[in-house]
Amino acid sequence: MRWIDIAFLLVIVAGILLYIFFKSGFNKVQPRLKKKEFSVLKYLEDKGYNASGHKMTSEVKMKTNGRESVFSLTYDFAVNKDGRNYLVIIRTSEDPERLNNPLLRNKLLLLYTVFKPHGLLLINPETEKIQKIEFRFQRSRSFFLVAILIFILLIMLVVLFLIFTGGILCEIWP
Repeated sequence: MRWIDIAFLLVIVAGILLYIFFKSGFNKVQPRLKKKEFSVLKYLEDKGYNASGHKMTSEVKMKTNGRESVFSLTYDFAVNKDGRNYLVIIRTSEDPERLNNPLLRNKLLLLYTVFKPHGLLLINPETEKIQKIEFRFQRSRSFFLVAILIFILLIMLVVLFLIFTGGILCEIWP
């Protein structure tokens, strides 16, 4: 192979990697904290949390009937405590007060599934109230039934294989 062929292959690989990188999107860091965010961060540091990241935004592309639209997800900053990462969302006066509001719940669940932290901290700076939110997804019972059936099937296949190939079980069973 000539050097020009290797250079051509490197350009193709670099192009594919750039395409994958820009297609998936990337997070934009906004490094400055506002006064309210800074005071909340100091409050959390007093409670034992350590700052681990600043405000992040992730763009999400949604395709509906062939038309693409883009929206962004944002959290205020990230903290960690005892090896667990949390996203901090500072409540505003526009946010619904109760967590059983479907709009707030869906927003929190979307943040949780996109950024994959251990949990979310919802903070009201006026009352200095911290709400720790963690999600657990329950698997259906049919999943466990299928897993048990597959396990039994595999055991039966191993036993049949040993019988027909003259394995150990041929000596036990005539």
